[in-house]
Amino acid sequence: MTTHKLPKVLPNQVSSSSIYLFGGSQGPHFDLNVIEAGWHGDGYGNTGCANLRCRGFVRTTSSSIGPGSTVEKFSVYNGEEFLISLQIFKDPSTLNWWFLLQGESIGYYPRELLPSMDGGIDKIQMGGYVFAPSSDPSPPMGSGHPYTEGRDYHVDPKDGCVFAYGGKGGFTK
Repeated sequence: MTTHKLPKVLPNQVSSSSIYLFGGSQGPHFDLNVIEAGWHGDGYGNTGCANLRCRGFVRTTSSSIGPGSTVEKFSVYNGEEFLISLQIFKDPSTLNWWFLLQGESIGYYPRELLPSMDGGIDKIQMGGYVFAPSSDPSPPMGSGHPYTEGRDYHVDPKDGCVFAYGGKGGFTK
């Protein structure tokens, strides 16, 4: 996914691009397990846990990149694009859920934390989202421009899937 610097995101707002893996989404709410990976322009202060503050993540590298890292390079609208490569997979022998960033193994979530995902996942979701209190304008998403402008989309050469996001935000109630 492409990265974008979002200078207009306030501390009580969120602008994010993520992939979500769901297990147990067809059952009771308390059986739902979710792994989310991506980038966000906020602190996730009141929305669950993020980065290495999530209990149980086992870091397997001393690399400076990983959950909670700061994005170093940002895409420039109508200019050079910078990408983050994320991979999440289930180890078939241990059933742990591994996380790779830029092709480097960062660590895993032990299977015990995600019991509804033991048999695999039942839903995948990709995209961006924004959040702002109803009294404030929403922050931008992606580059802040519609994905049809410039190059704010990604086409996977293997399967042709398009991951597109963008928009200026600004919704007010």
